[in-house]
Amino acid sequence: MRMLTGSVFFVALAALGCQGDKMIPVQGKVTLDGEPIEAGAIQFQPLDGSGPTAGSIITNGAYNTAVPPGKMRVEIRASKSLGKRKEFDTPDSRMVDIIGEAVPSKYNSESTLTADIATKMGSLDFDLKTASK
Repeated sequence: MRMLTGSVFFVALAALGCQGDKMIPVQGKVTLDGEPIEAGAIQFQPLDGSGPTAGSIITNGAYNTAVPPGKMRVEIRASKSLGKRKEFDTPDSRMVDIIGEAVPSKYNSESTLTADIATKMGSLDFDLKTASK
């Protein structure tokens, strides 16, 4: 689905605004169970808690951003429709999507993903899984 919640969009845009002078270009692909994430966000946060964060929107599985050098915690988010519900509690109310997180929490709010951003970076890809293997 091509849904991107406001919070995911805000996180990515806020992170884009925090870029400093010594940024390293980083790009890559993000898949979930082998399929490209159609729309989402990726964020890089310094593991030591100091320094700027960076991030990007993910479109058709690809992202491109600039990240400060160092060891980073990586968070990846994407939305999906969990079903439909009535917008209002009336018989003629239109149906709206119920939106939820498509990516398991171990890749975002409880992320275990890390990356060591060096002066020269190749492609930094993430192959995420919904089931533990």
